[in-house]
Amino acid sequence: MLAEGGEPVSADPSDIPTPAELSAGCCSRMCFCYLNPMLRKGSREPLTFKDIFPLPAVHAAEQVHQLFDAEWREQLTTRGDEEASILSAVFVSAGWRFWAAGFLLL
Repeated sequence: MLAEGGEPVSADPSDIPTPAELSAGCCSRMCFCYLNPMLRKGSREPLTFKDIFPLPAVHAAEQVHQLFDAEWREQLTTRGDEEASILSAVFVSAGWRFWAAGFLLL
């Protein structure tokens, strides 16, 4: 993977910061306060690849795809093509945290 400017991103795990969400407290997570330092910096200057928090592994595209694909296949198997529900597959694969975060954004 390449960072801004075409420089290679280090593969050394010690160079990758811990995702802020994992070390944030309950209230900070609920109000997304753990994002404040990054948002503050982004309001002063353009963010670079190094400024953006890494995703927790559970939120990585490969992991999310596997969960959704498994649930979608289950929908097709149990309900058939006509009755399969994408909304249900998203709900089951994304879990209550996805829907709770969406509700908080209302």
